[in-house]
Amino acid sequence: MFSKWNDASNRSMDEILISIFNKEGKAYTDPLYNTKLEYDITSFSEDNLELVVNNSKFQYRTLEYYYEQPRKGYETQIMKNDRIVSHSGMIIVYSDGIVTQYIINKSTPQAKTTLRFLTEGRDSNKTVNHVKYEIASDSFFWLINRVRQNNRVIDTDKNFEVSRILGYAGSGEEKEATISGSGNGVINLVSTLTFLLESPNLKMIKVRVTMDSNVYEIMLNTNGMVDVDVNQYTGDHILELAKDRDPKIILESMLSIIPALLDGYENDVSADFWNSAIRKEFSTNLVTTITEKVAVLI
Repeated sequence: MFSKWNDASNRSMDEILISIFNKEGKAYTDPLYNTKLEYDITSFSEDNLELVVNNSKFQYRTLEYYYEQPRKGYETQIMKNDRIVSHSGMIIVYSDGIVTQYIINKSTPQAKTTLRFLTEGRDSNKTVNHVKYEIASDSFFWLINRVRQNNRVIDTDKNFEVSRILGYAGSGEEKEATISGSGNGVINLVSTLTFLLESPNLKMIKVRVTMDSNVYEIMLNTNGMVDVDVNQYTGDHILELAKDRDPKIILESMLSIIPALLDGYENDVSADFWNSAIRKEFSTNLVTTITEKVAVLI
C-alpha cells in the first residue's frame, strides 16, 4: 500500500534529503545500555534522477530506511525485541522544482509519524501533510460497467483505457473478478455478479490499465490508499533493473494513472454519462445476466 504526502516546510528537495541522511539528532539511544540505536538510509541512486510524467519534469530519489526506537513502557526489558521496536520501508522523494512530495509504502498514521521523524527529526514542526485521493465507491461500479459495456477507453488523448477488472471487495469480503466463462466459470460468474448486486458499497477495486505501450495493475481503496503491483507491469521500463524500474512505475501510477482514472469518473458524472439512473440500469442488467447464466446451469 502507498500513500502520498506533501512537504510544507519551504525547504528544497536537496535540503530535505540532507536532513533525512543526517543521523545526528535522530538516532535514538538504547535506554538499558545507553548505546546508539540503528538509523540507516540507503539510496537507490547516487544522485537525483529525472522522470517526465504528463509533460512535467520531476526530480526524484528513492530511499530505503531502517531505524530503531525504544518501546515506551518497556525500557527496562532485558530482551531487545521487547525493549526496542524497529521501522523499515521505502520512500520516494520527488519535486517539480517548486513543491516536494513523498510516496511511502505505509498507510496513515504510521506514514505521517515516519515521514515527520525522517525529514524533520524528533523536534517535528509538523510540516508533512497527507495528500489523500478522494475515491468514491460509486466510481468502482462505473469502472465495472465500463468494462462490461466494452467502453474501456477513458482518455483518447492519452491512449488510456481499462483493460480488465481483476478484483474487488465490499463488506469485508473480497472477490476475484470473472467476466465470462463456462462450467465452473459460469458458477463463478453468477457468484461474482450476485456479490455486486448485493453490495451497494464497494470499498476496493483492482484494475489493469494501459497507457500507450505500458500496462499497470492498480488497487484503489475508498479510504484513499492505493497499491501498485510492480511485478505485473509491462512496458517501456520492463528491461531495467528493479531498483530503477519500480520507482518509475510507482511515480507514473501515482501521478498519472490514478488521477486519470479519477478524472474519467468525474468527467462522466459531469457529462451525465454516469448517474443514479444508469447505475440502476446497471443493476437491472446484472439481474438479467444472473438469470440467463443460472438458466444455463439448469
